[in-house]
Amino acid sequence: MKALPSVLVDSFWGSARSVVARRFGPTIVIQQGPRNTPPAPKPPEPIQNTIILQQGRDGYSGCQDTTICSPRPNFNYGGWDQLRLRHSNKATPNAFDRALIRFELPDLPGLISIDDALLTLTVTHIDETLILDTIPFEACILTRDWGEGIHVGQTATQGEATHNAARYLEDNWATPGAQNVPDDRLDPFFGFDAPTFPGLTIIDFLGPVRSWYQDGLPNYGVILQNGGYNKYSVYYASRNHATQQWRPELGITYTYQPSP
Repeated sequence: MKALPSVLVDSFWGSARSVVARRFGPTIVIQQGPRNTPPAPKPPEPIQNTIILQQGRDGYSGCQDTTICSPRPNFNYGGWDQLRLRHSNKATPNAFDRALIRFELPDLPGLISIDDALLTLTVTHIDETLILDTIPFEACILTRDWGEGIHVGQTATQGEATHNAARYLEDNWATPGAQNVPDDRLDPFFGFDAPTFPGLTIIDFLGPVRSWYQDGLPNYGVILQNGGYNKYSVYYASRNHATQQWRPELGITYTYQPSP
């Protein structure tokens, strides 16, 4: 097939454009400009919140505590309504009573930071006979898991905490009384003076809570103890105490990023 002469082709398309222009108007060429993209939605502002963990409060049931007692090294006190701290070289030479406390921590979605944490203990009784001097008390993070138990001054059953064992018949403390650093506990993170009755002991818990939430340290709770020879015993309400408001209380203030 022979190609049409270019003059005829130009004449044809010129006539076609003329017909289109007469029927529909002149051809308009639309040039696309830059697209106006809507701004991304602004994320919600961070929010600060405080939660209170206490056995029996608002349905919380994640507190565990017990006393370990050196004069009765295989006894468990997980069912007692008291926690006792003592270090005496009098009636019972080198008698130690120490308290273990652990709170199961809830998930905190969108967590940004732990801002504050306080452990509050209620003093129920003190025995200050023959005080030799003022002995500071101390709190240490535990590094070994332990079992609370259900007894009140009776021989432990398997898996319960005693002076000799983190879990009786299963796992002994590296040093009796959970005194090996770092296999049983860490060095003290907080010190406090001998309490008075009536009164409260308030312990700065920010370091432990940050280590559990933000640093990945396993949460085995803490051990409370006094660090010198005296005849001073302090009793605190345990998580089993009949008065719910006296039980150990952990308050945590944190900042989180809410979902959009």
